[in-house]
Amino acid sequence: MPNGALEKLIPEGARPLIRHWTEQYCVTYFVVARRKTKLGDHRYDSSRKMSIITLNEDSNPYRLLVTLVHELAHARVRSEFSTRLAPHGEEWKDAVRDMMFEMKNRGVFPYDVEVAIERHFANPKYTDTIDHVFSRVLGQYNA
Repeated sequence: MPNGALEKLIPEGARPLIRHWTEQYCVTYFVVARRKTKLGDHRYDSSRKMSIITLNEDSNPYRLLVTLVHELAHARVRSEFSTRLAPHGEEWKDAVRDMMFEMKNRGVFPYDVEVAIERHFANPKYTDTIDHVFSRVLGQYNA
C-alpha cells in the first residue's frame, strides 16, 4: 500500500488501482526531495523480494501519477519476467501502455491530459520529458 505521503499526493480516484498494483507487484515507496536528473526510479531488492520506487515530491498530482505508473510498469515487468530485460524495451512499453490506459479510463485526469496520454503512450518513451507537448500539458497543473 502506498505510504501516507504518497497517498496524499496522487488524485483520490487513482488510489484504489495504485493500492492494487502495489500489492500485486510487491512494491514499497519513498517520496524524496526533488531531483534534477530524474522524476522517479525503480529498483528490485532481491534480498527482500520487493520493488522499491522513489518519486520526487512534486506539487503536480498528474505528473506524479504518470511517473508512478511508469515506475510501476518496471515492477510489473520484473514480476512477470524472470530474465533480465531492457529497462524500456517492448515488455515495458506494453506494460506502461496497458497500465496508463487503465488509469486514464478511471477518469482521474483532466480531459487535456487524457488526450495527451492517448498520443504519448501510443509509443511511450523512456521519459515523458522528451515529449515536449506531453510535458507542457502536464506542466499546466504545476502549483
